Amino acid sequence: MVLAVANTSYAQLWNTAGNNISTLTQYLGADAASTQPLRFTTFANYPHEWRPNNLLRMRLNATQLATIGAFTLQDVDGHLGVSKNGTGLSTLSPWTQIHLFGRSFNSWTGSYRPDQANSLTLTGNNDHLAFGQRVDATNSTRSFIRFSDGNPSASADAFSFLYTEDYSAGAPVGTPRHLLGRELARFTPAGNFGIGNWQAGANVPAERLDLLDGKVRIRQLPTDLPDPSADKVLMINPSGVVSAKVPTATDCRWRTGTFTGPNDLATCVNDPGLCTTDDDRVAIGTMLPIAKLSVFQRAAAGGSTFGTQSTVLGNAGAVCFAVSGTSEPNTGMALLDGCGTLGRSYDATRYNIGSQGWADLSNGRTNTFFQAGSKSQVDLAAGSTSTGRTAGAYGWVLSQAGSSAGLVAGVYGEAYAYATGNVTEQIGVYGRTNPNGLVNFAGRFDGNVFVNGVGTIPGGVWTSSDANLKTNIVSMDSAMYLIEQLQPSTYEYVPSAAPGINFPSGTQAGFLAQQLEAVIPNLVRDGMLPSERDSIGHIITPPTASKEVNYVGLIPYLVAAMKEQNTRIDQLEQQLTACCSSGQMNAHGMEQGANSTSTGTMDTDLRIVPNPVAASTQLRYTVGTPGRVRLEVSDNTGRVIEVLEEATRSTGNFTYEWNTQQLAAGTYFCTLYVNDEPLVKKAVKLNER
Repeated sequence: MVLAVANTSYAQLWNTAGNNISTLTQYLGADAASTQPLRFTTFANYPHEWRPNNLLRMRLNATQLATIGAFTLQDVDGHLGVSKNGTGLSTLSPWTQIHLFGRSFNSWTGSYRPDQANSLTLTGNNDHLAFGQRVDATNSTRSFIRFSDGNPSASADAFSFLYTEDYSAGAPVGTPRHLLGRELARFTPAGNFGIGNWQAGANVPAERLDLLDGKVRIRQLPTDLPDPSADKVLMINPSGVVSAKVPTATDCRWRTGTFTGPNDLATCVNDPGLCTTDDDRVAIGTMLPIAKLSVFQRAAAGGSTFGTQSTVLGNAGAVCFAVSGTSEPNTGMALLDGCGTLGRSYDATRYNIGSQGWADLSNGRTNTFFQAGSKSQVDLAAGSTSTGRTAGAYGWVLSQAGSSAGLVAGVYGEAYAYATGNVTEQIGVYGRTNPNGLVNFAGRFDGNVFVNGVGTIPGGVWTSSDANLKTNIVSMDSAMYLIEQLQPSTYEYVPSAAPGINFPSGTQAGFLAQQLEAVIPNLVRDGMLPSERDSIGHIITPPTASKEVNYVGLIPYLVAAMKEQNTRIDQLEQQLTACCSSGQMNAHGMEQGANSTSTGTMDTDLRIVPNPVAASTQLRYTVGTPGRVRLEVSDNTGRVIEVLEEATRSTGNFTYEWNTQQLAAGTYFCTLYVNDEPLVKKAVKLNER
């Protein structure tokens, strides 16, 4: 065969003079000077064939139609078929633009479809694989990968994704260096897709999506809302199969059989079906659950946010509990501390409340028994013993060193009715007890009590005054002298002097604390009127310093003064009787003193002012007979602790300024000696406040 080369711009042409190649070194082609493409052309409608060693290995169809499987008159123009040994190319036209025939022909024509014309087809061993495009009835182009099995009952042919590296004869099955490489995923004829190395363990994907090993991660979930009518839950059985399931009564994790409605739900973690595991925990909003159920909620700025919220809708006659908490010991165990419910609030700048409850009564509703924002109850069963504190409600505020607080109240109660309301009684704090206990108090206060208003006690005020509770007991005298110095007054309170304090209006009767303090200082103390605050606790008026009077403490002085007065009256009556019976009366026969029977012009006497004594106290004494005078002080054992004065006095009245600052609280005896005749008076010093 000779190829003629033209020197013009025409393409290279076959020379029809001959096409025989007689030697092994001869070939068909073009020389180096050719600038035109080499053409393999037939001017008649004949196909092109490529035959090494006279074996048909490749064929390019001419313009022709063919019957393929069940489809006749199929357009196979220009289809190119490539075969290992030529089997089939002479009897079966290539199906698609490129058709690769396997070593074992056995092409299964039943897998052919007309829409795969524009594709790459591989056939062999009665199986088929195609990569290409198809145009559907709407003129839309779809890319596809199609594989077929000509004998599906004899084998489970599948489509695999493989990864390989440098071959190694000793590489384990399922690794990249193995002869088959590592399988990454597999499609089966049943339509199951498995991710993983299935060939390593001779496994077959058994589900639509079958994850052999590893993990599943979803980087982003859908944002559309779930179907509110869904009545199934997502389940994973012990073999790892994921399925949708209707909750049943026999499944502990999701059940409705023992509940009252179709929307009830129970869950257990890692429990085989009895829900008895105590250690498993459920967390919502946190990765670190500290309880059987832990809920963490991060609140947005403003508004109200709830960690948990519970609403119970009750039918007529129902008893409802929105939240119920129980703490009890395990069988055979002793519980150290227990709390039915625990509420705690950290670092709120306005209301910082551990727990809060409301009891709201809607318009038109009626409650005939009891309403309370919160109720606490302690039941002591018969035979039980409580040796510590037992309280229906216990309030405790701890103000640690370095903290700063305004109003601190262990228990704060407030009852407020609007002016337009119709409330029979208002009680901020109510306590009640029955008389069955050994000690019965509806309320106890370990500390001072302030009542901003009128205190009404129909049963009277009782004060512990048992002799077994007292020491340094000294009879009171010279009380008349103190009472004579008091100045009872009438007055009216000035409301603006202490805003927020409910002073009584109108004319009042009593003592001025400062005046009473100068005479009997132990009945007056420095106190503080509490602040006035608004509804959210802000201070309107700060605490106000105020002196306070112990009016009940005046009673012993009044009784002592009355006794002294009665004694004086008795003495005067006796003197009057004596004078009248003798028919004599002189200028000093009715004077009181140690020497009341003396014929002198004055009687010896000693008075202690004030008594109980102050830091500076006067010893006022009268000398009825001129002579030697000595004032001394002894303790309650009779031991002389100090001689105050020694002098010679004429008849008259004298005063000694006695400084008692160095004396401890207690009972003392002041003795006036006139010419060695003693006159003793008792002095009492109280503890300084």
